[in-house]
This record gives sequence, structure tokens and C-alpha cells, in this order.
Amino acid sequence: ILKEVIYEFLEYFKEKCKINDILISNHEYNQIERIKIREPYQIDQQKWQDFYDRMVNTDPKNLGIDIQHLLNKKIRESDFENVLKMNVGVNEKYLKIYHNQEWYFSFINNRMAGDRYEIFVRNENTQQTYDFFTPNINKNILKEWLDYVVEYCANAGLKIEKLM
Repeated sequence: ILKEVIYEFLEYFKEKCKINDILISNHEYNQIERIKIREPYQIDQQKWQDFYDRMVNTDPKNLGIDIQHLLNKKIRESDFENVLKMNVGVNEKYLKIYHNQEWYFSFINNRMAGDRYEIFVRNENTQQTYDFFTPNINKNILKEWLDYVVEYCANAGLKIEKLM
């Protein structure tokens, strides 16, 4: 019964303090029990706004590392599946490919070439590609891609402020 009371207290404590991982020491048995409390999955609007904003800002300075940070630290592969309805082709730290029947988004960090990045999006219907490091070519593809991101975020209940 004591264990049930402790678990109830931990649930209350977790709510108030936003703690996910709690260690309980049981001195009587000299054991430590780790309780992992999982937060329900939530779609974070800000990470999608950051993703959109960084793509609108086509300045290549720090573009690669900024996109890499967003894809590795903020936006999970399940986010692409749930929000943008895109399959995950590859999801490695330095190589990300997301695709569906309409779009193909690719992020590559060629670390062996001195942090040279390749980031592009391709419209699968027209086969036209927008390369983020040649921002003046096929700007219409970037606009279509960003419209797609905004539309699918809206379908998921996320309001993305359009800058383009």
C-alpha cells in the first residue's frame, strides 16, 4: 500500500515539477527503482514554425547547421509522418530523407568534405528541385514546398505564420 501512495505522490509531483525520470531509493531492501514517466506525445507548433522560418530565410550562412539542429534535436521522424504525411527514407544524424508522392526532402552533411551540406526539396509531380544553396533557381518550388508545410501543419492543428 505504501508503494501505491508513493506512486500517487510521484504523479502529483511530476505534474507540478515537470519531471520525467524519478529515482526511488528503497533503504529497507537497499535497492534503487527507476520510474520512467512518459509524457503523452504532443505536436509542438514552435518547432514547425522554426523549420518554416529557417527555410524562408534562404541565407546560406549557418543554414546547414541550423537545419541539422532542427532535424536532430527538435523534429522527430514521427513528426514528419504525423504532420507532413511523409515517409522516412533515411533518418541518420548526417543524412535525412523524407518523401511521399508529392515531395522529396533531403538533408546531407558531407562531413568528410569539411561540413559541406546539401539540402534540397523536389516536387515529385514536376521533378523540379529547389537547392537551398542556389536560392535564386526554382524559387517557385520553395514556395510550393512551404505552402505544403503550412497546409499540412494546419491539417494537424498547427498555425504557422507565413512569411513568404
